[in-house]
Amino acid sequence: MFTDSLSAIRLVNNLEHHTKTKHIDIQYHFIREHVTNDTIQLSYINTKEQLADVLTKALSGPTFKYLVRQINLLPIEK
Repeated sequence: MFTDSLSAIRLVNNLEHHTKTKHIDIQYHFIREHVTNDTIQLSYINTKEQLADVLTKALSGPTFKYLVRQINLLPIEK
């Protein structure tokens, strides 16, 4: 799984409980559990290369076009 959040990667990989993260309910530790069990691996990806952003964020024209090309999204023919 790719993420552009180094904080999220550090939080998942650090199994100690910190005072700032005590409020996170145990049910939301799904990813941490899978990382611990080696069923999911978190990898950092630069924000400019985050392909999911094309589906989740408003992007500038050039960034949108770049990411659309990266995922091979084609226009629907009429």
